[in-house]
Amino acid sequence: MGIAVGKWEAAPWKQTLREHSRAAQVVAEFLTRDFDESTFPYDGNPFSVLERNFVLAGFCMRRLAEKLLLTDRLNEQAFSFRCFPAVSDNFRPPLPSSTSNMFYENYRFDTPGTASLTIRDFGNEVVHSSHIGVVTEPELLPVGIVVASDWRLSKRLLHLTFHEWADLCGTVLADRVVVASDDWDPETQQTNRSYAPRGV
Repeated sequence: MGIAVGKWEAAPWKQTLREHSRAAQVVAEFLTRDFDESTFPYDGNPFSVLERNFVLAGFCMRRLAEKLLLTDRLNEQAFSFRCFPAVSDNFRPPLPSSTSNMFYENYRFDTPGTASLTIRDFGNEVVHSSHIGVVTEPELLPVGIVVASDWRLSKRLLHLTFHEWADLCGTVLADRVVVASDDWDPETQQTNRSYAPRGV
């Protein structure tokens, strides 16, 4: 039986990340305005298009991290994210079919905190997001994107401004690894890793 094998490369994932991270921001910013759906630049419901692009961008981040296509420095770096704790009583699960405002009554926006996540952790939060929303009016928190992972839905809600989202994606896109490879050393019983930096 033949099975094709090869090395993972960063470029295809980064190209996809660049495309979907930018589209997610464009859609999110569109939703903060008094929009006319006839001027929406993509096909489909704006909320569905936002979810698709945001989740695909998150998956690209996770894939780059887990396939060693990020430098060790970036892979191990912890990023600080704004978060809000869930109420302790009467937590109401979200409606699977909509972005109901009632869902956000589950969180205490008057009690902000921080969550420390690696790129891979954040990618997992997005891939497993149960709810994604857009803050359109900066009354309690800055305009941006909120995401609740189904892993931590009843514990906390994450929040990023559009600028923070762009900075995070830009950090991943600017990382210098293009190709990563590894091999098994039977003497040390360890996996050896090597990177090909940008331009090599």
